Amino acid sequence: MSRKYEKLKTLLQERFQPDLDFGLYRVIDHEMYIVSQLDDMAADCYAIEQLYQKKLNALAELKQPLLQKAFSGELTAGKEAPAANLMEEEVA
Repeated sequence: MSRKYEKLKTLLQERFQPDLDFGLYRVIDHEMYIVSQLDDMAADCYAIEQLYQKKLNALAELKQPLLQKAFSGELTAGKEAPAANLMEEEVA
């Protein structure tokens, strides 16, 4: 991008008198600054997106075994449910 800028700057210097400044250089410099900021933000957004996708994948991998254990009764094995304890106390 810098090479294009230098080429444009040289072309403009050839076309216009060197002592005239229409503010074009400042505008181009500012636009290049904005573009570089947007490039940085795009890179940050991509990194955040990759991290988010990685966490979603890890959560999906965790979810399957947890559901399997829940439906097979492994999560409550050896523990009685509180409602079952209340029912036994009322019957006795």
